[in-house]
Amino acid sequence: MENYQVNEILHGFQIERKREIPEQKGILYELTHIKTKAKLVYLSTDDKNKHFSVTFKTLPENDTGVFHILEHSVLCGSDKYPVKEPFVELLKSSMNTFLNAMTFPDKTMYPVSSKNEQDFLNLTDVYLDAVFKPAIYHNKKIFEQEGWHYELRDQGDEVVYKGVVFNEMKGATSSIDTMIDNELMRALYPDNAYQYISGGDPKAIPTLTYEEFLHNHQKYYHPSNSYFYIEGDLHIEAVLKKIAHYLDAYEEGESFDLPDQAVVPNTTVRSYYPVAKGEETKEKTQITFGKVVASFDEIQKILAINILSDYLTGSNDAPLKKAILDAHLAQDFYTAITDGIKQPFFVVSAVNTEEKRLIEIKKIIRQVIDEILEKGINKTQLEASLNQLEFTTRDVSEPKGLMHNLLVLSSQLYGGDPALYLSYEAPLKALREALSTHYYEDLLQSLFEDHGVATVVMVPDDRLSERMAEEEKERLAVIKSSWDQETLKQVIAENEALDAWHETPDTPEALATIPKLSLSDLKDQPEELKTNVQTIDGVTVLTHPSPIDGIVYFNAYFKLDVASHEDLSAYSYLPNLLGSLPTKRSLMELLYDMKANTGRLTFDIGSTSIPGDLDHVEVYLMAKASVLKSKVGDAVRLIKEVLTETDLTNKDYIQPLLLQIYDDFRNDIIGNGHRYAMRKAMSSYSKEAFFNEVVDGLDAYDYLADLVKNFDEKSDGFIAKLVDLQKHQLTRNRLILSMTTSQVDEALINTLIKPFIADYPDSMNYSGATYETEKPVNLGVVIPNGVSYAALANNLYRLGHNYHGIWIVISTLLSYNYLWNEVRVKGGAYGTGFSSGALGTLAYYSYRDPDVASAIQTYEHSGDFIRAFMESDEDLDQYIISSVAKLEPLRTPRTYGDVADGNYLRHITYDYECARRDEMMKMKKEDLASFAEILDQLGKDHTLCIIGHKEELDRCAEQLDDIRTL
Repeated sequence: MENYQVNEILHGFQIERKREIPEQKGILYELTHIKTKAKLVYLSTDDKNKHFSVTFKTLPENDTGVFHILEHSVLCGSDKYPVKEPFVELLKSSMNTFLNAMTFPDKTMYPVSSKNEQDFLNLTDVYLDAVFKPAIYHNKKIFEQEGWHYELRDQGDEVVYKGVVFNEMKGATSSIDTMIDNELMRALYPDNAYQYISGGDPKAIPTLTYEEFLHNHQKYYHPSNSYFYIEGDLHIEAVLKKIAHYLDAYEEGESFDLPDQAVVPNTTVRSYYPVAKGEETKEKTQITFGKVVASFDEIQKILAINILSDYLTGSNDAPLKKAILDAHLAQDFYTAITDGIKQPFFVVSAVNTEEKRLIEIKKIIRQVIDEILEKGINKTQLEASLNQLEFTTRDVSEPKGLMHNLLVLSSQLYGGDPALYLSYEAPLKALREALSTHYYEDLLQSLFEDHGVATVVMVPDDRLSERMAEEEKERLAVIKSSWDQETLKQVIAENEALDAWHETPDTPEALATIPKLSLSDLKDQPEELKTNVQTIDGVTVLTHPSPIDGIVYFNAYFKLDVASHEDLSAYSYLPNLLGSLPTKRSLMELLYDMKANTGRLTFDIGSTSIPGDLDHVEVYLMAKASVLKSKVGDAVRLIKEVLTETDLTNKDYIQPLLLQIYDDFRNDIIGNGHRYAMRKAMSSYSKEAFFNEVVDGLDAYDYLADLVKNFDEKSDGFIAKLVDLQKHQLTRNRLILSMTTSQVDEALINTLIKPFIADYPDSMNYSGATYETEKPVNLGVVIPNGVSYAALANNLYRLGHNYHGIWIVISTLLSYNYLWNEVRVKGGAYGTGFSSGALGTLAYYSYRDPDVASAIQTYEHSGDFIRAFMESDEDLDQYIISSVAKLEPLRTPRTYGDVADGNYLRHITYDYECARRDEMMKMKKEDLASFAEILDQLGKDHTLCIIGHKEELDRCAEQLDDIRTL
């Protein structure tokens, strides 16, 4: 780590402050660019992953989503890098560990990271030129492509809106959670920028003009309004020099203040959200209360509210949630705090209720809070919630640089201390000391004081989607009718010009400007995931190294017998119940114990198969714990209690849990339909793909929908299967254990491994997963959303071919070249890609797509693209480089252990991974010929799944065997 001093000047930046941050094992430098007053924070650590970002405070003045459109647009070419998509060129060719941009309610952020220093500098340079010298000023087509334009190619056609952000927000704003947040923020912050939809409202996006778009860039994308963040083991002066090259060309400009919002009077907003036509709307209303409760710099208070939220509604037995559920006032109930903004707000939400219950819900809330305040909070349970919060605060996910960056901005953006959220030891200590005081009671009372409260009542409407589509058509028809012949010709000419721009490739000279690594910059061999295999008391035990002292990441895998589709369907919901139902003691006692003694304890069902063997699969019930080394005995005890003593017959607990899961499941399908379309399209081609569909796909949703609808009739059979598994399948001979820790010693084996094994009986009875897959079906699913999702899939081995590492490169080539250009750029979809894997899966997908019919045609002609690519001058090496990088993502010790376990269970050896890397590194363009033929075959022989709005499904009806409503 480099060592600089306060007041030292580096490339025009003066060091204002320097201090050690023990929690992050680093030195934090705060710098100011002398000429422009740009702010820069540098966290110097020994992390080999290097992170850079530039963020601008962007304060919307309307719902046009201008900053979201700018976020997309500035990455579409710049002065130094005059190609159409520098962002995509980097996705193709870099070894990035993170590369993206993000729009928030009050800021726009451009972060990148890489473990390779030259790659890191390349990424930084491209992003700096993008934000300060974008091509948007001399190319209006970027605005039309990423934002919106009128789509018209013949005077007799209907006019439609098209644009990447427009279509993205059509999908995003169909989410009920997004709609509630938008209404809450509009009501709570009527005097500042938080009242506006920063991503853009599809009704307002088409009112944004190109001139306003440019004006907002000029106004806000100025160094004086910028916040730079750098982290990792790197040469900081090289980065500062690059930044200064841009900043030195500016004079000091305007900075922007976000005014505080005064307390608003109590208000109630009634609005509507879309459900499918004919869908049952009874008990589907959502009632949410919101209240501004803190300032950004009250870290202790914000953390305490998180703790209180867990205490009040963290489980179905938590006091406030239990009272609402027991009174049958809602299907689900939760509290939460939304932070990361200047004035965080607290939410209380009743899910799936009736509007007429509003008064009764408020009454019950008041009664429960008054009772808690009168009796006092149970500090033992509160301390358990604090323990778990403390563990997760320390156990940061990857990429850490990005996580830390967001924490820094949560204070710095509003004039606060950049280190506030990085330095968590003091507030955690204060929260622990406050357990012996009245602090939490006082905070609880203030949270539920009845002033400054916005109430949002969101009512279901099964014709809303249809009306919105009709209104948009009518609006566009009126607009078109107002155009004279010259205007019509101009709109058509603009579309033709946009088409021509899309069809015109970047020149070799322009492409040559993008900085790229060479194959020689890559390591010859992949990272080896270390796994030590031993047998202890007859059980296979896997151990993996961890750089973190004192924490053990422990996994237990029980192999399951699965004789039928019905068995698998039932088993898929067991993990949702484990840890959420009572055992021989109450649920609250159990949860207190889990939170107090483990950092993380989860249960799941998973599967593995050996590459190439499509008719074999192993199914596992998994328990995963992250615990302090001193608490491993508690992990052994708790896992056994939850697995073997959970009362799986308690219908009073099970039914509400399943209803809550069902509602979340449905919303996820509407918001992330591409994942479900892919699972469905792949499901008939292998036993593991079928597992994924039955456990976490549309099939799983259908099973759950039937179970909750007919619970009285079907719950006995469901419960009987789970009880049978619990009694007969949790045995020693089915067990595989795994530990990821800094040191495996005899004490750990004696306190964790041997006691765990001893807890389970012997049984040699194991027959495995013998269920059958089902025939492929081309399925369409109607959802209440303005955009659609589509997937087309098959399996290499079913098509008569073997898997090669070359497929990873083809996935990159198709995703970031052919599909990006055809489906996203030209078609207006928010996302698209091609997925391939060692298990033989081949799948195309599009995400928030306005025209899936065209996307499917594009998929079917991928082979032609590969052949054209072979004849082109385009470099293949760039795709190899980024593909190799994808195989070595950032991993926490926990994910390291999970991946290493998976490789062992799938019989994937390090030699296999080296051979796969070697195939990729040595491939040539001529090697692609046979793969193009396979893609031709996939274009003709596949399964299709489309999830979307009815009009789009009707257009594709001839390709579908069945169309149904979600």
